[in-house]
Amino acid sequence: MSNDLMSLPLRALLDKFAAGKHKPGSGSASALLGLISAALSRTVIALTIDRPQYVSVRNELRKISREIEDEIQPLLEDSFVQDSILFDEVIKSRNLRDASVDHAEWWRRSHEALSKLDAASSIALDIARKSIRLAELAIIVFDEGFKSAQGDSEVAIEAALSGATGALAVVYLNLKDFRGEAHARRTLDDAEQLAALAKDLQAQLNERMEQL
Repeated sequence: MSNDLMSLPLRALLDKFAAGKHKPGSGSASALLGLISAALSRTVIALTIDRPQYVSVRNELRKISREIEDEIQPLLEDSFVQDSILFDEVIKSRNLRDASVDHAEWWRRSHEALSKLDAASSIALDIARKSIRLAELAIIVFDEGFKSAQGDSEVAIEAALSGATGALAVVYLNLKDFRGEAHARRTLDDAEQLAALAKDLQAQLNERMEQL
């Protein structure tokens, strides 16, 4: 069923998010925010490149559009689905662990759940990375794209940053299950670097909004 998430009508998708279940969850929601950002930046570029007054930035904006369409959007679409699948597997492993009466089985299911949670954390970190990149590109589109569509560009930046910080929150929450492990420290270092980038990009957006 998770594989059908990308094909659901909007109302059905929102109903799934609101159904009081664990999937789709916050990781998928973060990826969806990134996908909204990608779509808005691409539409501003489409509104810009055929206007003669923007001929000087046409090639740069086309390059940005290709990067979004070919490199960022496919990963976010895949992450949108895969996060739901993996976290569902985490929950199933936890339920099997909690229902186990055999000590060895309990430990096996516990390790299985942690392994899948680690994989889900990697997906969330990838969502954050791609969303940060989207925010960087959306700021360029805001500065150089069709001025009458700056509202779309502003929402594209905000959506990308929300997707990034949401995905990072997922990573932080998951890391509490891996305290003391070296790879958790490395993941946290990566997450903190991305959080700093998100903060800087938010400041850049705030400056631009104050100057309008």
